[in-house]
Amino acid sequence: MPVHSAGLGLTGAATAQVSTPHTSVTLEQCRQGGGTVSSRPYAGEYCSGGTYSNSPIA
Repeated sequence: MPVHSAGLGLTGAATAQVSTPHTSVTLEQCRQGGGTVSSRPYAGEYCSGGTYSNSPIA
């Protein structure tokens, strides 16, 4: 039983890592990953969708 619980813990950790936003990306990186640039009030421009979704634009 403990082995099964450890497996679930590892799966959860991997999922959390994937959803972590990227560091700043360039406009080209955002577009190449399938995203578009969107503007957020008081926060600047961010990549929306694609590989770099929710990443700030450098």
